Amino acid sequence: MKKAALGIALAAGMLSSVAFADVAQYIKDGYTMDQVIALAQSEGISTVEAVRQAIIAAPEKAADIVTAAIDAGADPEQVVATAVAAAKDKAEEIVTAAVAAGADEQVVAQAAIANGADPAVVAQATAAGRKAFAGRGPGSRKPLPPIDFGVGGGHGGGKGKRVSDN
Repeated sequence: MKKAALGIALAAGMLSSVAFADVAQYIKDGYTMDQVIALAQSEGISTVEAVRQAIIAAPEKAADIVTAAIDAGADPEQVVATAVAAAKDKAEEIVTAAVAAGADEQVVAQAAIANGADPAVVAQATAAGRKAFAGRGPGSRKPLPPIDFGVGGGHGGGKGKRVSDN
C-alpha cells in the first residue's frame, strides 16, 4: 500500500515539473506571452498558474505576461497577486501593465500591496498604467469583420445576393 501511495506521489510530482518545464520551454523557444498563456491553457494549466510559472522563468517579461493573461480573460486581481508574489521587484511593471490592460486600478493596487509591493511604487504604477490605458480602451481596437452565416443564410455566403428561391 505504501509503495502505491509513493508511486502516485512521485508521478504527481513529475507531472507538475513537466508542466513547469513546458511554460519555461515555450518562453525559451521564443513564443509570445499570448502564445505561452494559450499553450498552457490548452494543456490544462490555469492562467494564474501559467503566470506564476512564466514570471519565475522570465521575470524580465513580467509586463507582457500580465497583459497576456488579462487579455486571455484571467481575473486581474489574481494575476497581479500571483505575479507580485513571484517577483516583488517587478511590482511597478506588473501593476502598470495590469492597469494598461484595463484592470481596475484600486483592485490591482490592493492586490499588489497585499502581496508585498511597496505602496509608493504601486501609486506611481497605477498613474503610469492609466496613461497607457488611455489609448487602449474600448473602441481603440480594429473592429472585427461581420460574421458570414454561410450559403442561404440571409446575408451570408451569397454576399447579399439571393442564392435560391427556397
